[in-house]
Amino acid sequence: EAADIGRAASGISIVAFHDGKLLLLREFRMSVNKTIFNLCAGMIEEGETVEECISRELYEETGLSVKRIRTILPPSYAAVGISDTKTYIAIVDAEGEFSDHTSDNEMIQAQFYTKEEVEKLLETEEFSSRSQIIAYFFVQGF
Repeated sequence: EAADIGRAASGISIVAFHDGKLLLLREFRMSVNKTIFNLCAGMIEEGETVEECISRELYEETGLSVKRIRTILPPSYAAVGISDTKTYIAIVDAEGEFSDHTSDNEMIQAQFYTKEEVEKLLETEEFSSRSQIIAYFFVQGF
């Protein structure tokens, strides 16, 4: 029904930190046929809380666990020009060791980056818009 468009949030994006470093994923995206930098993200499953989704997606895509959820921003539109998809943005502290639990059709390399490393990546690499904004403000010290 038209009244339901854009109402429910269906996913999350995770901004994760560990020891002053920012988590970024390098992942192949079919829609652009290349590898880009992105945030850990995913869809909320039926009956799952936002917090459960954050923990599950972080673990599935990186092997890491949530040490602490700093904040969960209210849902925002992910790509308002083409979709009514709304997602939460969660700011978390992560811990643990990297390991791959993704499905076979996902190519994801997760890594924590220092401010200096991220600053260089911003000059040479391609990002999703959300991850680029997060990376920029991370470098600026926000």
